[in-house]
Amino acid sequence: MKRFIARLKEKAKGGSVRPVIYVAFGDSVTQGCREYGNLDPQGVYHAKLRRTIRQFFPKTVIEVINSGVGGENAAEGCKRLERDVLAFSPDLVTIAFGLNDAWGGKEGVEQYKSALSQMVSGIRRQTEADVVFITPNMMLTRDNPNVHPQHKSLAEEMLRLSTGGILDLYVDAMRTLAAQLDVPVADAYAAWKGWEREGRDINQLLSNGLNHPGEEGHALVSRLLWQLIESYR
Repeated sequence: MKRFIARLKEKAKGGSVRPVIYVAFGDSVTQGCREYGNLDPQGVYHAKLRRTIRQFFPKTVIEVINSGVGGENAAEGCKRLERDVLAFSPDLVTIAFGLNDAWGGKEGVEQYKSALSQMVSGIRRQTEADVVFITPNMMLTRDNPNVHPQHKSLAEEMLRLSTGGILDLYVDAMRTLAAQLDVPVADAYAAWKGWEREGRDINQLLSNGLNHPGEEGHALVSRLLWQLIESYR
């Protein structure tokens, strides 16, 4: 994160300096999808992080590019890396995939790791950006009445992925790869697991009842990212 912090300070001192660019790369959570049919671009984690950064660097101009696409997995994300990430010459890229990848089951874990590795390699090869992984939030853990009728057909399989340990495999894969590639991790999944251990009802924290975090989940990721930035200041 040293590059990103240096750019924040550089822009704060010089108005003619290129704006700081942060690209948030991921799936529907990054896109800002909440409950069925609702998109909240101002409440998403990266918008919250931008507001926090502006508090501490009020003279810095920082632009956030929302490169989240709903329903997408990491392999699909790789196909648009050039257009939706590299083309912006970013200073920071956060990578948040895994919820949709989990549908690939145990057999899809290696493809997931390969796609994430390709993303990091491409970003480091063609830009000077810092890269951060964001682990997924939890999915539903029981039958949830908050699921929209249009999504009821998805609930049973998502519940299996959640409670059967499949999503855990993808989270662990991201963590392992992060250690191998020296990529910092904002570990949202660990925080959600902590909430569960505290006795909180995870299902009430999901805005669509399935896999989209509500306000508190987005605030959590924003806070984890800011803590990473702070640790490098």
